[in-house]
Amino acid sequence: MDKSMVKSETVVAPPPPVDLTAKVIGWCTYNRCYQGSTSWEKHVQHQRKRHCTAAERHALCRFCLELHHAGLQEHLQEHALSDVACSLCSGRFLDDGDVARHKADFHQVTTGDEVPPALGRCTKCPATFSSWEDNVQHQVIRHHKKDADRVCSHCLVPLPSVEFAETHVLRHSEGKDFPCHLCPARLTSEETRTKHLQRFHAQEWAFR
Repeated sequence: MDKSMVKSETVVAPPPPVDLTAKVIGWCTYNRCYQGSTSWEKHVQHQRKRHCTAAERHALCRFCLELHHAGLQEHLQEHALSDVACSLCSGRFLDDGDVARHKADFHQVTTGDEVPPALGRCTKCPATFSSWEDNVQHQVIRHHKKDADRVCSHCLVPLPSVEFAETHVLRHSEGKDFPCHLCPARLTSEETRTKHLQRFHAQEWAFR
C-alpha cells in the first residue's frame, strides 16, 4: 500500500493551563460547562460561540441572555424603560427575582454579595470551579460520559467495574486515603495528592 494514502491520526494537544490568578466573576453552568469569565461581556461572547445555534445568536439578549426568537426588539425596549442592574457585573434584568437567580447561577453567590474565588481548574478544557462538587459534575458529564457510574467522586479515578468501585469507595470511607487541605478531594496516595495540588489547584510549589 502506498504510504502516502494512509491517513495519519490527528493528535489533539491538551489546552494550556487556565490562570487561576485571573479574577473570574462567574461561570457558565450550561450542561456543566463551567468555563469562567472575567466579565459579563466575555460570558455573553462565550454563550454565543459555544452554546448557541446561528438562529439563537440573533435572538439572544445581550443584557440578560434570554432568548426571544420573536419579539427581541420589544424585549430590548423593556430593558430601556426599566430594568435592574446586577451589582457584580454589567448584566441587566427585568426584575429582582431574575437578578437573584442570575447571582446564584452565574456568580455562584450563596450568601452576601461576593463572588467565590476560583478553587481549581480542569486539565482537559478551559473550565474553572468554585467548588470540588462542580468539578465532579463537570468531569462526569463532560469528560466521562461512558464510564460515569464508575468515576469516584472523592478522587475522580475512573474504575474498571462497578464492583471494584464499591471496594474503592470503602477504602475512602475507612480513612485509607490522603485528603487535600484546599478542597474535599481525597486522593489514593501522597503522589496523587501532589499531582492534584499542582494540576487542579495550580499549586506549582507542590513539585518543588
